[in-house]
Amino acid sequence: MKIDTLESSLRAPCRGLQTRWGARKAMKERHASDAIGPRPDEAKSGPKVLQFMTTEHFALQTARTATIQEANQRANLFLTSVSSATIALAFVAQVTQMGQSFVLFSLILLPCLYFIGLVTFVRTVQVAIEDMVHARGIARIHHYYIEIAPLMEKYLIHSTHER
Repeated sequence: MKIDTLESSLRAPCRGLQTRWGARKAMKERHASDAIGPRPDEAKSGPKVLQFMTTEHFALQTARTATIQEANQRANLFLTSVSSATIALAFVAQVTQMGQSFVLFSLILLPCLYFIGLVTFVRTVQVAIEDMVHARGIARIHHYYIEIAPLMEKYLIHSTHER
């Protein structure tokens, strides 16, 4: 009885090694078949799919550039607003000698500045999420490129898996 349980406990890790070995063997066979060439039905659609993926990659890169540019512009606009508001508050403080007019001007200006900052933050978070989605799409396309040409993996800088 103890020998049977011992054998089964020893076989369980070996099964894991066998499945890993089988997966490696299947991957090598797939890469070997890729090196031989595509099947006849894949040969016709291969260039079209590659062209589509290249176009999609370009579109995603352009979208990422646009999202990064938008985030930078929004941050720049907010910092310009804060800078301008600080200068305006300083001028009004000098002219009114920090009187009641200064307090009224501050009560009008600072909530507006807070609103601009809040909207900028919310939209920048949305843009960052969009950028992450685009980056994942590009990683998927890189993974597809590696499936087509496994030898090219060492030349890609970024990950070929989703981030």
